[in-house]
Amino acid sequence: MAKESLEQSNEQSFELQKIYHKKVTFDAPNTPAVFLDEWKPAVNVDLNTSANRISDTNYEVVLGVTCKVLATGTDTVLFTAYVEQAGVFEVDGYDEAGVMALMGSFCPAQLYPYARNHISNLASFGGFPQLLLAPVDFDALLEDAMEQAEDELL
Repeated sequence: MAKESLEQSNEQSFELQKIYHKKVTFDAPNTPAVFLDEWKPAVNVDLNTSANRISDTNYEVVLGVTCKVLATGTDTVLFTAYVEQAGVFEVDGYDEAGVMALMGSFCPAQLYPYARNHISNLASFGGFPQLLLAPVDFDALLEDAMEQAEDELL
């Protein structure tokens, strides 16, 4: 019986509990004049993530996506859209490296399609053509961030 208890305590579990918006903003400071120009945007996308432990086994992960869209070759801002897409994830039985991989890559990858959809909707509802953001390799981003942090320590 004690053996079964030990085996159960070594099991890993991961479950998505909730997905929600934490913050959403849209700003189109130069409308309606920008609607008269030809649509040739330059899109700048910035991503950031954070993870906070909210209980023994629950973490909140927040993916922030900022899209600043400029008229090509100018400083004219067509619009800026910002979405903080968040989720609560239940994680149990993982070591520190496993939790870091989940929080830094897997969880943001689960949230990104929701954020990408909301950015596209914000652009459309703002009177602009649909904005389709490219897929993101969160594994590569996490690896780059870890290498950069390691370099800064040296």
